[in-house]
Amino acid sequence: MHSRRRIMHERADAFVALPGGIGTLEELVETVSWATLGLHGRPVVLLDTAYWSPFLALLDHMEAQGFAHRSLRTTVEAVDDPAEAVARLLRHRAS
Repeated sequence: MHSRRRIMHERADAFVALPGGIGTLEELVETVSWATLGLHGRPVVLLDTAYWSPFLALLDHMEAQGFAHRSLRTTVEAVDDPAEAVARLLRHRAS
């Protein structure tokens, strides 16, 4: 699994997570973790805010409890509409 994720991180211009299971969560957490460590500055977008709202609440909780050394919520963008996800990725690309 780690080798596959390493290749994904080497080749990706951005990361978009759709609703998924434990493997998706594991990949997402590693991607966010690597961003907070400064290993990448690429966008991380969650599609389907309703599905991901418990994860987003956990990030907020971690920050409030002092377990996040920077705002995790600024690392992750959440959208409900696939067109908005594409628009955000294009905005990142243009900047």
